[in-house]
Parts: sequence; structure tokens; C-alpha cells
Amino acid sequence: MYSARWALVVLIGLSALVTGTLALTAWRRRRSPLGRTFFLFALLVTVYTFGYMCELASDTLAAIRFWLHVEAVGIAFLPAAWIILAVHHTKTANRYWPQLKAVLLMLSTITFLLSNTSPEIHHLHYGPLLLNPAAPFPVVIFKPGPWYWFHSAYINLAVLYGNILFARAWRNAPPAKSNQAFVLFLGSLFPWGVFIAYLMDAVPWGLDPHPVAFLVPGLLYAWATFGLGMLEAVPLARQEVFQRLSDSLLVFDRDGRLADFNLAAARTFPFLADDAKGRRGRDLFQDYAAMLPVLDGSADEQIIHLEVDGDRVNYQLQRIALLDGHGDDAGLMVVLRDITHFSSIMEGLRLQAAIDPLTKAWNRTRWKKVGRELVAQAGRDKQPIALILADLDDFKIVNDTHGHVSGDRVLADFARTCRSNLRAEDIFGRYGGDEFVIILPGVDKAGATALAERLRREVEAMTVADGATLVSITASFGVISIEDGEENSLEDLVRTADAMMYEAKEAGGNRVFVYEKKDP
Repeated sequence: MYSARWALVVLIGLSALVTGTLALTAWRRRRSPLGRTFFLFALLVTVYTFGYMCELASDTLAAIRFWLHVEAVGIAFLPAAWIILAVHHTKTANRYWPQLKAVLLMLSTITFLLSNTSPEIHHLHYGPLLLNPAAPFPVVIFKPGPWYWFHSAYINLAVLYGNILFARAWRNAPPAKSNQAFVLFLGSLFPWGVFIAYLMDAVPWGLDPHPVAFLVPGLLYAWATFGLGMLEAVPLARQEVFQRLSDSLLVFDRDGRLADFNLAAARTFPFLADDAKGRRGRDLFQDYAAMLPVLDGSADEQIIHLEVDGDRVNYQLQRIALLDGHGDDAGLMVVLRDITHFSSIMEGLRLQAAIDPLTKAWNRTRWKKVGRELVAQAGRDKQPIALILADLDDFKIVNDTHGHVSGDRVLADFARTCRSNLRAEDIFGRYGGDEFVIILPGVDKAGATALAERLRREVEAMTVADGATLVSITASFGVISIEDGEENSLEDLVRTADAMMYEAKEAGGNRVFVYEKKDP
């Protein structure tokens, strides 16, 4: 059995070499968020495996006892290091994490102290150390104490908790993090299975199989480190940028299931949580009709309006296809960019372009567009609608006599008088020159006639100062209304009101003429 002993020593030495290399690599990359944590974990495994290698190579009980004290450093603190590694890698949020970490380190410290003072002072961790007479080479055996079994349970719970976190990250994290989490999860299963076999006395002569078993996760973790970039700064930087972007980002896999989202997306859609990952995008966002074409690929861009923190926010949705290293479909990313400020600027520019700067009246393009919609709506709802066409009497004389500056003042005051008598839903537009149109949704003939008469009187009483001279003006009004869902176009109403207004002018001006429908 001489060859078996040294074969074990070589295997365990190889395991220590692999984990030691990982610890050195992690220390060199310690500036990364996971570097220090993984360094601690790999270092503890290295101390444990190296100590056991030396234990198996020892021929005396005194030498074995020395190396047991070295191994205790790794054995005691490995459960805490495993949980800390899992929490850091998966970015698990827990407001009690500082307290939990303190408890873990306290339990590990107690294990370390009890292990290094057994059996000389007490038997809480293990009883007297003996050499196994049945073993072909020096192998120590002992009777486990109560804290030994407590620490065994602690190790199992720590591995289980870490694996739960890694399994969740494997399922929900972005591809790069998901692959790393899977390797870490897979690597823990082999030593865990060996540990259970050890507790069931399935290993001969009381040998500890863990240091040999750590060779398998050591190689897997080397793959995660060098092949999957677990300690690289670029993936971490990308993830940090992903989370800090002000744009809301939603990542979906090739099956249309939510794979990840950043903090901005969580603020935009408060219902998003970790349990939303893995659900189909169409199910999650079924109440957001504008998003569905982007999700199913029938549109690459959309505009959506959302309520965020009580404010109405306009977003531009953009679909970005994600491809893997072979150029195959890997999913998609939806970017929501807040364009509220830009929309406000554009709306202001549109309003500015649609409003006459002198009279603040809508230009012809705008009032015709809205007017057509109002006339059509009144016809569908069988509601009344009225239209007034107003024209200043002898306005050319005002311009010729007092100049265009005074003429502009007259136009501005006339428009101000009209606007002050209108409701918010009424439309006041400039028809051309000194002619103006007023559209009154929901107003019948009597109401429109009363308004036109009131405007006529106020305009007649209006004066504009031109130096020491007061300029007076009057206006003529043509009125038409439709009721009970009569079919008419805006153009027909304007044409009729215009005819009424010219009749008022021909009658001497400063009058209101109302269109009376002739009986058939």
C-alpha cells in the first residue's frame, strides 16, 4: 500500500496546486469585486488540502497533530467563505447581511479555537487522537465531539444555501453570469457528495476524501476563471454600466423570456422583481399594448406613454437583436429612452409654429385639422356645433390712416377680446388678414348668436391709442350652427358663415347675421 499512500499525496498535492494557482490569480485580480472573495475561498481550500497532504506524508502522531492545526484554518472558515462568495457573485440583497456575516465568522472562529484546543483541553470537537491500526500507513482516527457534528451541519447548510443562490443565478442571470454560477454550483456538488459518503463511513481507514475531491471543483473553477472570465474586469464593468444606465433596459432570451433588467427598468416597471425573470415578455407586459409589437418583432421602434412616480413620461422603445459568438439569435434587448423633455420641446415648437404670434390665434392648418375632427364628432354624437366668422370693418382705412403698427395693435386687441370670451374647448383661429374663425363645440344657434352679439358690442367699445388719437373699430359676424347630427363638412360651415358675414358687411357692418335653414 506504499504506492497508494503516495498516489494520494500526489493527487492531493495536485489539488492544492490547482486551488493555490486560483488563489494567486484571484489575488492578482483582487481589484475586481469578486477578486478578494474568491481569493479567500481558494486560499482556505489550498491551506486545507496542503495541510492534509502533509498529514498523509507524516509518519508520527505529533507531526499529524501539527498538520491538523493547519488544516483547521481551512476547515473552520470554508463554510463562511463559501456563503460570502455566493452572496457576492449573485449580488443577493439582504438588509441583515452584515449581521449574518458576523455570525458566520463567529461560528467559524469558535470552530477554529475548539479544533486547536482539542483534545488537550476538552473533547468538544474531537476526542483523543489515535493511529488507525487497520490502515497500511499512519492515518489518524478520533471520536467526534458535539461541536464536530454541529460544524458538520453548519457546512451542509452553508453549501446548501450557496447552491440555492447559484442555482437562482444560473436560471435568472445574464448568460455570462449564468454560466459562471452554473460552474460554481456544479463544482460544489462533488465535495458535498464525498462529505456525505465520509459521514457514512464509506471511505476506508478513516481517510478524509475532501482534499482529493477538491481537484474536480478546482478544475471547474479554473474554467470559470480563465474560460468564462469570472475575475475579468470587462464583464464586471459591463454589468456595472448596464445597471447604472439611465435608459431602462430589458433583456430577453431567444424564447422571449425575461433574462435581466437594470435598475432604471425596475423604476419604470415597479412590478419587476427577481421572480419576473424567466417569465415570457408578452405575459409580463400584456397591459402595455405599445410594447407588444417590439417584443414580437413586428416593429423595431415605438413610442409609449407611462405613469412613473405620478408623472406622465414619454418613452421611445427600441428593439436590439442579440447574437451569440456564431452570429446566431441569442435573444433581444429592449431599450426605453425617456424622451419627455424632447417631446415637450417638440410640442412647444409645434404649438409655436401653429399659433399666430401677433394674435395668438391658431393658424389655418391647425384650426382646420381640429375643426374637421370636431364637426365629425358632433355628427356622430348628434351634438350641436357652431361656427362664427368675424371680419374687422374698414380695417384697411385704419392701416392707411394710422399705420401698420396701430393696425397690429387693433388686431391684437380684437383677438384678446375674442379669446377672453371663449371657453377652453373653443377654437379661435386666423382665417386670413383681418378675418377670424371661432368654432364652438356643443353650442347651438342661440348660444352662438348671443356670443357673436357680445363680441360685436365689446369690439365696438374698444379703442386703441395712436399717440394722442384713439382708434375705434367695429366688426361684422357671420354665424351658422348645426344640430341633431346634420351632416356637414367644416368647409361647408365656413363657406356659409363667410356668406353671412359678407351680408352683414353689405348691410353696413357692425352687425351679426345668422344663417337660417330654409324649410324644404
